[in-house]
Amino acid sequence: MSFFTNVIVVPISNFSLALGFLEIIFNIFSGLLAGAVAEVNNFILSAVLAFIEWSGNLPFSYTSALNFNFISTVAYYSILMIIFTRKLIDYKKKIIFSFLIIICAFVLNLKLDETVRITFFDVGQGDATLIETPEGHNILIDAGPYYQGKSSAQNSIIPYLRQSNIKKNKIC
Repeated sequence: MSFFTNVIVVPISNFSLALGFLEIIFNIFSGLLAGAVAEVNNFILSAVLAFIEWSGNLPFSYTSALNFNFISTVAYYSILMIIFTRKLIDYKKKIIFSFLIIICAFVLNLKLDETVRITFFDVGQGDATLIETPEGHNILIDAGPYYQGKSSAQNSIIPYLRQSNIKKNKIC
């Protein structure tokens, strides 16, 4: 979905940038003309933001990705080096080495500690608190106010829950 959104948004944003430059140039000659261009640009940008928000709220528009840390980066480039070396190593050996690197990276990325994790979110009029227990229970305290048809949780808490793969049915 992001590809489709970017195909539409990027050209319109570039057009809006050009309108901004025209606004600066027109302001030299006529404030009224510059104001008219600014209003058109404001309308275009408001429509683009509405489209981005609409496409971002579609059920299939958000995907979760694994965190790509230092160990994953080293494993990725090691596999690329093994696969694309010009040495006469058999491809079977290259595949075996690649799988061994993937297994080592997976083992090194395992979370072996059993601790409570507490995360604070800025939700406007205070802080929301998410407590994640070792048993898999999640406690969300004070998700923030509901203002102008939107919950403050939409901007900070929900993206974090999606990235952390915490589902609604897991929240206590």
